[in-house]
Amino acid sequence: MVNFFYLDKDPKKCAKYYCNKHILKIPIEIAQILSKIHYELKSKIDYSKIYQNSTVVKNTLGPYCWIKESLDNYYWANQLGLELINEYKFRYNKIEHKTECILQYLYENPPNLPKIGETKFIGTNKYDMFQYISNDPIICARYNYAEMKCITDKWNKDGHPDWFIKIKKSIISKKKILIEKINRQVKQFLPILSISSPSTKGTKVYRFHSFLRVSYDTLFQGKWDVKAKMMNKYDKHKPLISQLTYPQLYYVYKITKSMENKKILELLNIQSLKYRKKLKFPNSKINYFLNPEYYIYRYKSDEKEVLEIEPYNTEILKSKDDLYDLFINYLNNNDLIGADMIRKFIQISIKKNKDTNSLVKKLQKINNNQIYCNWINSFNWKISDPYKPSKYIK
Repeated sequence: MVNFFYLDKDPKKCAKYYCNKHILKIPIEIAQILSKIHYELKSKIDYSKIYQNSTVVKNTLGPYCWIKESLDNYYWANQLGLELINEYKFRYNKIEHKTECILQYLYENPPNLPKIGETKFIGTNKYDMFQYISNDPIICARYNYAEMKCITDKWNKDGHPDWFIKIKKSIISKKKILIEKINRQVKQFLPILSISSPSTKGTKVYRFHSFLRVSYDTLFQGKWDVKAKMMNKYDKHKPLISQLTYPQLYYVYKITKSMENKKILELLNIQSLKYRKKLKFPNSKINYFLNPEYYIYRYKSDEKEVLEIEPYNTEILKSKDDLYDLFINYLNNNDLIGADMIRKFIQISIKKNKDTNSLVKKLQKINNNQIYCNWINSFNWKISDPYKPSKYIK
């Protein structure tokens, strides 16, 4: 993944803070991002003097989006690339770097970007929860650098930055305290609040690893294995708690504290069972109108499954209203499960070739309904972001 790190507002200082391996490769990555912007904007430049349009640089990449926001961001990133090359020459006693002429040409031929000043930095998805350390992106980037990016890396000539050593020591101390607090919660306090889900057998939460399981699933939105593998040197044979970053541990602790409320514990456990596909659905013993937390959104459903979802199945079969009118009625009553059930009934009817053209149009209208789409997106772990803090961690 192409990337760069926003370690200081001054590009020259920022470059001096980079470890050895980054001053070697990041000037190239910056030039690739800047070049791609020219390709996308169809700038009138000599494309033989810049990098080819890289497929590695995605349009959704945080630093790419940040640079594209403003001409000042473009110049800042370009200057960082040139300063990194100066740092490379200094540390390795070199006189040239193959990317220098490309960066210089890109600096002299800027793209047509808005002139709105420097905007707040946007990191990559590996930046992850470090953005919650502080409202200052430089502090967040330094924490990310000290804990994840350069744990065992080297700096020659000037050595490690002072802030790097201080942050690294602080993180070790803070993580130790948080792990002790989390273990106290899941091994001593929370087992007293043991609960049982009425939907399936064998879903009691009373052992410490069960509370950790719920916490991890809540933190990572059901994709803890995917997110964990994004962490540096992840080892599946070691306890996950010992590999979490400082901000991740902070939120695991906050989650375990929230589970002191038995109702929250029950809701988080249900969500965890959904993530792990351990929750029986549909369950004819559950009234989904009264217990919406047990409902599982699936775009494709067979008829047998739909007939078990009550009270909606009975309501819809008894109704003589048009299905789309029922969909709107459910939306007006803020009953998104009912609206989703209408969508399922229409899909089943289409499969049975009943008035297909008319039903297809209704299905398209449903799928384009903004309220319904927002509800669907709430089930998407890539989109949902439940941990925007009211105040920052640091």
